[in-house]
Amino acid sequence: MEAAKSIPEETAERVTEKRSSPVNTVMIVQTVVCIIAVLFVFLIGRLSPQTFDFIKDEYNRIMSIDMGADEMAASAKSVIDKASIPSQKSEEEVTKSDEKESTDQAKTESGDRTLAVMSLFKSNEEITVPVHGEITSEYGNRINPVSGEYLMHSGVDIAADSGTAIRAAYSGVVSEVGSNSVGGNYISLVHKDGSETLYCHCSKIIAKKGDVIRAGETIALVGSTGRSTGPHLHFEMCIGDKTVDPLIYLPVKNGAI
Repeated sequence: MEAAKSIPEETAERVTEKRSSPVNTVMIVQTVVCIIAVLFVFLIGRLSPQTFDFIKDEYNRIMSIDMGADEMAASAKSVIDKASIPSQKSEEEVTKSDEKESTDQAKTESGDRTLAVMSLFKSNEEITVPVHGEITSEYGNRINPVSGEYLMHSGVDIAADSGTAIRAAYSGVVSEVGSNSVGGNYISLVHKDGSETLYCHCSKIIAKKGDVIRAGETIALVGSTGRSTGPHLHFEMCIGDKTVDPLIYLPVKNGAI
C-alpha cells in the first residue's frame, strides 16, 4: 500500500518544474518591462514631465500585481504609445518656439530701426498745422451731431474741402493705418517723445504703416468717411496714453486754424 502511494522522485521534480514555469515566465517578462521602463524614464523624463509620471505610475502598477504575459505586453505597448506622442508635441513646441523667436527678433530689429530713425528728429520741433480751416467742434464734452448723445469729443474737428492735403503735425513713424465705422479712414503717427497723433475721416490714406514721415509731409486727404456730417479732419493728440486738447498747441485765430 505504501509503495502505491509514493510518487517517484523524477516525477515530482517534473511537477514542481511545471508549476514553477509560469512564475519564471512572469519574472522574465517583468524584468524586460522594467528595463524598457528604465530606458524610457531616462529618455522621456527630460522631454515631458507628464509622460514621465505616466511611465512611473504604469511601472508601479506592473510591479504591484501579478500580470500575465499578454497583460504585460499590452501595458508595455501603452507606455511606448504614450512616449511617442510627447516627442511629436515637443517637435511642434520647438517649431513654435523658433517661429516666436524669429517674430520677436524681427519686431526688435524693426523697433531698433524706428528708434534709430526717430533719434534724427528734433526734440523741440514745433507743431505743423495738419489742415487749415474753421474749427467746427472743439475738444471736450459735446452733443454728438450724428447720434445726439452727450459724449466726450477726444479731438478737434477742422472743416476743409474734400481732397485737401492733410499734413503730419510732427515728424514720426506711421504706427497704424485703418478704417472703422466711426473714424472712417484713419492714420496715426508716433513721435520721438512717445506722443501720438491721429487723423480721421480721410478720403484717402497716402502714407503706409512703418513709413518715416517728416513734419509737414502729406499723409492723407480730407474726406467724410465714417460717422461724419461733412468733409473735415478729426485731429487727436495723445500724450502718455491720454488725449489732450490739440488747441493748446495749434495756432487759433477767430475760430479757425
